[in-house]
Amino acid sequence: MKKLKEVERLIKAAPKYTWNVNVFKKNVQLDMTASELEAEEKNVSELAKFITDKAIPNLIQDLK
Repeated sequence: MKKLKEVERLIKAAPKYTWNVNVFKKNVQLDMTASELEAEEKNVSELAKFITDKAIPNLIQDLK
């Protein structure tokens, strides 16, 4: 039940967080300053690391 409450909390908070995964595309022109682009690249990289290092292993463990 505790995990379900946490999932519900995260789902409600999700619209507050957005990541522009287009920051790594070379042929896409973004209307961002260099510092904004760098910050967004860092955010997307951290998200990817979290998903691969924590979220997927935890999901697999929960499904076992």
